[in-house]
Amino acid sequence: MKLKSRIAAPNRPFLFLIHVAAPIVLGSGIYVLVRSPHLRCFGWLRAAGLSDSVAAARMAAEPLSGYVPSWFLYSLPDSLWTYALTSVMLMLWYGRASVFKPLWLGAGPICGIGSELGQLVGLVRGTFDTADLLLNTLADPQFRKDMAIETSKEFVLKQLKAPATAQWPRGSANYSCVELGDDQYRVTSYVDAQNSFGAQIRTFYTVVVKYQGNGQWSLVSIETQP
Repeated sequence: MKLKSRIAAPNRPFLFLIHVAAPIVLGSGIYVLVRSPHLRCFGWLRAAGLSDSVAAARMAAEPLSGYVPSWFLYSLPDSLWTYALTSVMLMLWYGRASVFKPLWLGAGPICGIGSELGQLVGLVRGTFDTADLLLNTLADPQFRKDMAIETSKEFVLKQLKAPATAQWPRGSANYSCVELGDDQYRVTSYVDAQNSFGAQIRTFYTVVVKYQGNGQWSLVSIETQP
């Protein structure tokens, strides 16, 4: 538990920024910049006194509107919000056990896919779109890979002589995460940490982890090379 808290805490703000705040802002930006100004959300913006700012932003984005595909306008925002909600639930429930956990973890896909199916049968206002349904269904897997990367770090920490000195590379380009099937993921990267003599060395690692469900992960194999 001590190793888990050591790595999870510093990364939570970064994960929240990338997997929650950014999708919400991007999805909202698409609505504000290029969607119809007759949508209800524009009434909220007018009530907040943002009409002039929104009008200026829409005018600046107008030259791009002719090059944006329809799925980007009408399907991507919903899938981004589904992804953000799923990410929040995975962060909140990470490492916790509860009979209600699967329900909360499924809140994002349930809301996203459920709303589309509700539109299909007329229970929810809006227009059913197959692209919406597909993108909402695919909103979760990428975050599963990101959690595999973070989980692999926990197992690597246990192999280090001085785990408190670990410095992880920044940027997704420094991590390779491959889905192997059967809920297993192979993560490859490196970490800089002190050895027994206090010297900072770089250790390359390949970790295979398996998602057990309910937010739990297990180690399949680990290889390290200084």
